[in-house]
Amino acid sequence: MIFCFVYKSQILHYMKIIMSHLPIPPKGCFYDLNVPYDENQKHMDSVLTTFKELGYSVLAFSKYIPSGSLKRGGKKKRLQLPTPPDKVNFDGITQLSRITIELSEVDDQITVRDVITHGGFDIIAVEPKTEKLFLSACTQLNIDIITFDGAEKLSFFLRTHQVRAAIARGIHFEFNYSPMVRDPTMRKLTTTCALRLVECCKSKNIIMSSKSLHPLELRGPYDVANLGILFTMKESMVPHLVSHNCRCVVVHSFARKTAKGAVFIQKIESSDSNMLKRQAEICDDEAKKAKLEL
Repeated sequence: MIFCFVYKSQILHYMKIIMSHLPIPPKGCFYDLNVPYDENQKHMDSVLTTFKELGYSVLAFSKYIPSGSLKRGGKKKRLQLPTPPDKVNFDGITQLSRITIELSEVDDQITVRDVITHGGFDIIAVEPKTEKLFLSACTQLNIDIITFDGAEKLSFFLRTHQVRAAIARGIHFEFNYSPMVRDPTMRKLTTTCALRLVECCKSKNIIMSSKSLHPLELRGPYDVANLGILFTMKESMVPHLVSHNCRCVVVHSFARKTAKGAVFIQKIESSDSNMLKRQAEICDDEAKKAKLEL
């Protein structure tokens, strides 16, 4: 039997090398994970320019699927799934794709499963309209985000055990600030819902996105994070609304698409290979010395 001793610093070094090549943004970036996609190239260029000037590094272009079935001739016909948005030719910003599915009927869960099977979108979000579908999103559906629409009053009461079940599965809850800027009624409804959610989840797993229809509605990441104070979040958790928690969503999405685990293979350069051989020789020498001492 050969005993191999590996120093902790060496393990961390190689882990950093591996993580730097994964499709996950580095720590410390600012995110907006709900940017409505527009086919107008000029509009998207204007939006991206504004985001870059404000200091954002990662954006998720989103498409929306309304309640998942159309009734025609007494029969239900499933909606055709949209294709992921095309990436805009723009330097300095990482672009992701996202789909948001409205859950109003039980059959809408089939749409979620179809999207997961299709696998074209980076992030999957749902917008539940009933308590039963909210429970299903928290405990069963393999999604990344549960979002709330501030345009109407929430039709069910957020319960602590449901929210914490979603947190245990790595799911995050999202609120959008542009509707709050646009309309006082939406601001009131969103704040009421957010206060209850913060109470249930103890300031964990919450993100803020824009859902902006116009560049003038966008705000800087620090201004957006300060909305957490309005929601009575802990001060230490407020910056995570647009940074750490959003990165956790991207990591969760990557893990979801790779099932229970992932294998990452990296070619070792000749210099690294020689170093590994030298370390193996040192480990063998140390093993021999340990046997002699015994």
